[in-house]
Amino acid sequence: MMAANEEILHHTSPVIIYSTTSDGQQTVRARRLAKHTLPWRAFGYEFRACMNPDCNPPPYQMHVKGKTNRFRVACSKCGWKSAKLELKSYEPHVYQVNPVASPLLFWHSYPASPGLQNLFVDASRKPSSRMAGPESDSDMDISVDEAEE
Repeated sequence: MMAANEEILHHTSPVIIYSTTSDGQQTVRARRLAKHTLPWRAFGYEFRACMNPDCNPPPYQMHVKGKTNRFRVACSKCGWKSAKLELKSYEPHVYQVNPVASPLLFWHSYPASPGLQNLFVDASRKPSSRMAGPESDSDMDISVDEAEE
């Protein structure tokens, strides 16, 4: 349904909360479904991290720039530009919903992991490794037993 009506995702990003059971253990997960929308969202996420430690830009000063299949984030507050990343899944941080039917739709854990928040910053620090970040989105899973304690 979202693939046919993805224009609604141009302005809003729904959060889907669901439960899974594996080996008798129930886990609650939250995922955000979002659209790759220039100049505000790359891979469906609104990046706010600037590599300059003295810069703390508001969201409207972080812009996604690029053409075709390679994108970078630029900070208009300090002038920093990130390394370029291709439009694809960056597991375990962000996943393309369906590369063929909906190439601009992505999902990621909610709230976003530090690895996703710093995706472009980490790529700029380590050009040989486009996927950096100590935490995976699996760290965002909440066990029902843990939540009740």
